[in-house]
Amino acid sequence: MKWLLASVILASLCGAAGAEEPVVWQPARLLSAEEVAASGAFAPLPIPTAFDNFRYPFIQPDRSVIFIANDHLAPPDHRGRAGIYHSAADGKITALVSAGDQVANAPGHVATLDGLKMDGGRMVFRVDLDSGVRGVALWEQGVITLLASTAGPEAFTEIGYPDISGDNVVFVAKDAFNRQNLYAVDLAAPGRRPMVLVTNGSPMPGTKDKTFLSFGFQQMADGADSVFRGFSVPDRSVIWREGPQSDAVGGVYRKSTLRDDPPVRLLDTSTPLPGGLPGETFTELQNALPCDGSVVVPNWSSSRSGIYLLRPEGTVSVVADTTTEIPELFTGPFRGFNKWVANCHPWVLFRGYADDYAGLFALHTGRNELSLLIDSRLKLDGKEIHDFEIGVTPKVDDEVVVMVEFKDGSSGVYILQFGDGRGQSIFRAAAR
Repeated sequence: MKWLLASVILASLCGAAGAEEPVVWQPARLLSAEEVAASGAFAPLPIPTAFDNFRYPFIQPDRSVIFIANDHLAPPDHRGRAGIYHSAADGKITALVSAGDQVANAPGHVATLDGLKMDGGRMVFRVDLDSGVRGVALWEQGVITLLASTAGPEAFTEIGYPDISGDNVVFVAKDAFNRQNLYAVDLAAPGRRPMVLVTNGSPMPGTKDKTFLSFGFQQMADGADSVFRGFSVPDRSVIWREGPQSDAVGGVYRKSTLRDDPPVRLLDTSTPLPGGLPGETFTELQNALPCDGSVVVPNWSSSRSGIYLLRPEGTVSVVADTTTEIPELFTGPFRGFNKWVANCHPWVLFRGYADDYAGLFALHTGRNELSLLIDSRLKLDGKEIHDFEIGVTPKVDDEVVVMVEFKDGSSGVYILQFGDGRGQSIFRAAAR
């Protein structure tokens, strides 16, 4: 079995008359599976087999890993109880949040949870309690508190996935009047109460008369800012269905959580799509991932799907799209991507799919070098790979954490050695 395990160099980004040619990558050196195994590049976490359905792995500076998993301590017809677990560098597994845990400031106990994010040793996630309450939960030094809930004074409904950056927590929810707003919680402020960051019906920057009527399910915190997706229609799928015929607007915006400044437009559905057809613009904005002034945006359009990088100076470029080809790896171009992408500046990590193929890639945006981290042709522990999942921050220094889903339905969490420096890793090789 052969496995492409190397960086490849971008051939060309510039075409005639100012239009971009399809992004094509030159062939890279191939390593055998035996060489990969001998290198020790992949190290599985020693997780008890009682777990299944791993989600959202996060690697920490101390090389420990935090992830969501289910266990089998439930009736046979139930998938198990979800919890958040910590795997130390020495392999010790500790439960941080488990089904049945008490919430400090609300009646009820943890029933299910999802949408994990973390920063600085604190975690936020969406939680359902056995009392029927849903909310945004904060885990801090072993204590679980609700920052917002359906039972709180705001009477929230339809709460989205939260994010955290420093003391800043952001999330989307509907209020008691069924209006969807963007909210923030300042963890350094007394009371830690939710405040409306962007109100339903407020003006959309860059337009004459459009207002925010809906927001993306998942929004991101970036220092003291929120980077969010907003739309001028209650149902943003209108933009996708009608395409250029729709007069609706969707975009990616930045808003300070500490100042009253209005949101700033980063890009929207009037922004030309890099590599697209003449007149083609962004259409279906899947996510917006900020890091060090850059924002990575997966977008689906009628002619192509792709992942795009918005640089701090405002230029937008292709990371990869469905015209991108990688010779000797798969036939033809990528056929699609997944919205779960990581912005680990200057690296962008993403999953790409071709016919009967799935791979996890890393693009160095400063050097335009692409590395394949793992793909579905490799066997791990004798098992065939079906797919992968990464969190929004899966990389620390020279290590990447990835959840690997196998074709037999099992899954595992693996640490991948992947160096940033030239010549520091078997993942670096000259292109032919």
